[in-house]
Amino acid sequence: MLKTKQKTLIHQTELDYISRCIQDYPNLEIGGDLFGFYTTTGLPVVQLATGPGPKAQQTVHAFYQDEEYLIEVGNCLRKSFGMQHIGEWHSHHQLGLDWPSPKDNAVISNAMKQYNLSSFLLVIGNYVDGYSTLNCYNYHFSSLIETYPEHSKWVVLSEPSPIRTLLEQQNWFEIYKPNTVKARIFGLQQTNFEDDSKTIYPDEYWLNEEKNRELLHSIFEKLYDKYEKVKLFQHKSSHEVFIDIKNTKDTFFRITFKEGFPHLKPDIVLALNAECEGYLPSVEYDWNPNNSIYRQTIDYIEQVILELQNCYFQLHE
Repeated sequence: MLKTKQKTLIHQTELDYISRCIQDYPNLEIGGDLFGFYTTTGLPVVQLATGPGPKAQQTVHAFYQDEEYLIEVGNCLRKSFGMQHIGEWHSHHQLGLDWPSPKDNAVISNAMKQYNLSSFLLVIGNYVDGYSTLNCYNYHFSSLIETYPEHSKWVVLSEPSPIRTLLEQQNWFEIYKPNTVKARIFGLQQTNFEDDSKTIYPDEYWLNEEKNRELLHSIFEKLYDKYEKVKLFQHKSSHEVFIDIKNTKDTFFRITFKEGFPHLKPDIVLALNAECEGYLPSVEYDWNPNNSIYRQTIDYIEQVILELQNCYFQLHE
């Protein structure tokens, strides 16, 4: 996962509430909504997390909120406190997917266009051995690829949410009450107000520009839609970005965007081990940095993967 300077403020009580909801359903998706506001510098502040409404639908692969309930809650919080509906959360229970799925991206993209939103939060939870993980993604409108999510670290506010405290005293609306008593969260990525460190990239690296980070996300999304188990990483030493795509149980394709990219095409190898020893491609490709980098990159990766797959299976027949 790339480092990020994105931040989302949230009360510990709201993280605990989401965690307890997720622990209630280790084999089904569950979800709810996030209400709050934005600071003058544009940071989202989550003051209240709600759960599923009475008519919400839960399945192994999807969660559908009760729309009537969402409207009722939103109207109440807006009229009473001027709060906004700034996001939603749902679990991928034990699916092992701790980032937004292509379906999640499509749904949020359509909603942002429909309601003319410039930002929106999505929290993805997972259930792991009695614990929950909570990863936050901040969507922004972009003219390049419409919407794109950036991973956001948490700034955790230790005081209980005043809205939840009032909600427990006043019967404004019904809210889902988790059966799980104690929240159990691990792997929470936190920061603070003073931590404004930027993502570290090599000098002159293409990802130092915002438009290229959006381009990388677009490339990743395309590969994620086409292949199984696609993950994005950054080298600890060189800080170069690479994408791994599963091939078989023991092998994977590693696509590295070296310092010379996009003037040079990405390096691709079919790795047989963690040291990336394996097969190199022999595909001849007329790479032109003046043409569409997105289209060339996807086209080149698809050609190389096809060649390396054929090579691998021929040797293992």
